[in-house]
Amino acid sequence: YQAVHDWPIHIGDGRPVDIGGVRCCGLDYAVRDEIQASLEGLAQHEPPQVLFLHQAVRQALKWEGQWNCDLEWVPTGVPLTLMGDIHRVWSHQIRENQVAAYTGSTHLRNLAERGPKFCTLVNQDLTTEQLALPYRSVQRFDLTDVQQVQAVRDWLDQELDSSPVLPPAAFCYHTPVC
Repeated sequence: YQAVHDWPIHIGDGRPVDIGGVRCCGLDYAVRDEIQASLEGLAQHEPPQVLFLHQAVRQALKWEGQWNCDLEWVPTGVPLTLMGDIHRVWSHQIRENQVAAYTGSTHLRNLAERGPKFCTLVNQDLTTEQLALPYRSVQRFDLTDVQQVQAVRDWLDQELDSSPVLPPAAFCYHTPVC
């Protein structure tokens, strides 16, 4: 965010903020009743053009108990809702002219999240673009004997030759054979 602005601004308290001429509002993570009330409260004012949420939404996580926000609670008139919490790219049309999207993660939090990383650019017309970020190759190795260490070395050498930006990371787990 500092590449866009001189200082970071926390916008998770529901107050409107102008970012590059776009009226934005953000709501930080909250329990189900609180986020529903906050979203209903937004409907009492001029809706933001971009709403930022840090919630697990029903439309992406269909099983009860996994989600705490329903995109149907987003007030009409909010054209773009961008969300964090789920670390995958996902989008959903809430209503006509209303889109919600998880933008994916900019970094991995566990080995299941290996692979390319992106950030989302919001244009003045509220279209979005995924911008590729440099990322580190990561691999898991389960070692049962010392001879398999060479496979780790070979992989690291190959990745170092092909990854000019960030060095690779190998996670090695020793599984003793009984």
